Amino acid sequence: MADTRRSDPELQVRRLRLADLYEELVRSVREEARALDEPIFVARRAGDEARAAKLARDQQRLEGEVGRARAKAIEAYESLSKSHPDFDRRDEALWRQGSMLEEAAGDLRRGREREEVATPSKAERELRQRARTAYHELIKSHPSSSFVAHGYLAFAEHYFDGGQIPVALRFYEKVASYDGSPVQGYALYKSAWCHVNLQQDREAVSGFVTVIEHARSHPRSPMSGPLARQSRRELIGPFARAFPPRRAWELFRRVGGDHATEMMELLAQHYFDQGEWQRAAAAYHTLMAHHERGDRLCFYQSQAARCALRSATPHESLTELRRTVDLMETVSGGGHASGAVGRCRGGVAQ
Repeated sequence: MADTRRSDPELQVRRLRLADLYEELVRSVREEARALDEPIFVARRAGDEARAAKLARDQQRLEGEVGRARAKAIEAYESLSKSHPDFDRRDEALWRQGSMLEEAAGDLRRGREREEVATPSKAERELRQRARTAYHELIKSHPSSSFVAHGYLAFAEHYFDGGQIPVALRFYEKVASYDGSPVQGYALYKSAWCHVNLQQDREAVSGFVTVIEHARSHPRSPMSGPLARQSRRELIGPFARAFPPRRAWELFRRVGGDHATEMMELLAQHYFDQGEWQRAAAAYHTLMAHHERGDRLCFYQSQAARCALRSATPHESLTELRRTVDLMETVSGGGHASGAVGRCRGGVAQ
């Protein structure tokens, strides 16, 4: 490429391809390095320290190659974005430049976390600052680019990690406004977490519901499944603080579908763990009302009885215990699986 004249219209494309090749090399060598994790673990478990040490050295060598290739990729993207401001794919180069810089900073962060060091090093901070500089240029010079959402996301993450939650929320909401962006669902998810951190529980519940609905309407997105799964679990805490248990089942059926029972069980357990006995009992009674013949019916009833023993009058506690014993007898003679019968007896014993 050295003999290509600067005015050659193919120069920008070739430089971008060179940077891409370095990035592909990073991915390939990193996979080689990570493939050694399991052999190192097996060797150490077997007491073969010599083999473990050799494999660890090989892995360290590969990680060094990753760092060098990534530095070359960053240099190539940076040179392209600076030298060719009119290149029609400059926005992509800036985005990849920022991504590579963030990746390098992430490796430093994981290294210090392994060493239990809380404060980022100067090198890590500088890498993240360089990444934000690239993203800022992307946002400023290419506002209509499909990569702009990634740029705003970098600033959102920066402020979130720094504890500046209101500022982070504004940036996440900006990212979420880009329909069709691959990071839209993640931005919605982090917006919900901003509301959790701001103790805005109703807004947090609404936010997690929005994530689930977004995932449902974007089933092909690789992030949809994991984000929906996390949101179904993580809306439980703010829901418990913001709404009464009688509101739960309808919402969980609407947003959780087949996962409604799991969500209701999580809510009941949350109340139980927090010592909110009356709310926990109400949640377990809701579960019983919707699972009159399920194998977990006995568990729900025994949990309701335990709640009553901690909070109700003696008469109410006795009523719950009688229901539990009656239910055990029904389950024992009702053709349920032996495991369900055993669990039922165990619940009564508790």
